[in-house]
Amino acid sequence: MLTNAFESIPTDLREAARVDGAGELRIFATIYLPLSRPVLVTIALLTAIPTWNEYLLTRVSLNNADTFTLPIALQNLQSAAVLHYNTLMAGALIVVIPVIVLFLAAQRYFVNGLVGAVKA
Repeated sequence: MLTNAFESIPTDLREAARVDGAGELRIFATIYLPLSRPVLVTIALLTAIPTWNEYLLTRVSLNNADTFTLPIALQNLQSAAVLHYNTLMAGALIVVIPVIVLFLAAQRYFVNGLVGAVKA
């Protein structure tokens, strides 16, 4: 995605900044990063959501109930002897709300990042 995003930036912008005396770091910081912000936000979302919902690695590596992540704690609620659906649904809501808020906050960047990353 990043390769296609950076290739879609016109080289005329880089050359114009070079003529103005900008170095490579300044060209990257003032031209490439602002123009590739939608793709960077898209990659951040596509990385953050599976990390937030990580189950298997944390299930294997964490042994202390005080350090369990939310998906593991939710699974422990579900496997209890007496199942309390109100507590289980409240826990599911707590797990899902941050993902929804993150997506809604970055939705315009996410859509633009997906469109800009597709090679035409």
